[in-house]
Amino acid sequence: NRNSAERIDEYSHIPSESGFYKEESEPPINWPFEGRIQFENYKLKYRPELEPVLKSINLEILPRNKIGIIGRTGAGKSSIFQALFRLTDKSTIDGKIFIDGTDISKISLNNLRSILNIIPQSPILFSNTLRYNLDPFRHYTDEQLWNALEAVQLKPKIDKLKDKLHIQIAEYGNNFSVGECQLICVARAILKPSKILLIDEATAHV
Repeated sequence: NRNSAERIDEYSHIPSESGFYKEESEPPINWPFEGRIQFENYKLKYRPELEPVLKSINLEILPRNKIGIIGRTGAGKSSIFQALFRLTDKSTIDGKIFIDGTDISKISLNNLRSILNIIPQSPILFSNTLRYNLDPFRHYTDEQLWNALEAVQLKPKIDKLKDKLHIQIAEYGNNFSVGECQLICVARAILKPSKILLIDEATAHV
């Protein structure tokens, strides 16, 4: 219909993110080494004309620490995640974020986002096989996938299905419960080794 056509046209004209594959510099091999995160006088706005949602944040998170961030709605909890993934334009931020001494604003988005792991509050699944949803780039063996499913207690259910790992995930994951969709996202995070794991109320529906 007309609305869909207009939306497709609008999306096709959205500028690409700058510096996705190449930026000013690239981090050392095997970076990050520990997973130390530092915010230095960091400020973030969603648009230049708006007030900052993060105001002069100075924070250091040490390696292998588990940090919980609490606050009322709108306090800026999710904005910290967006800052780490660099989901906002450079013109709306001030200050620096370092991961193991590397300024994340200087490296490519592809390199940065590849080392971060996230379990979202709302499970994100693709209309494809379960195997694809767990391992879209085919980095892992079936045995590793089964081990991840066992870790989140989904292995018995999947093992009883006719297509097992190759079952098709319906749109929005409608052939699984919301809790099961979240567990699939947790299994996906287990598969990807990462020094930094971000969790946004991942057990809200489990």
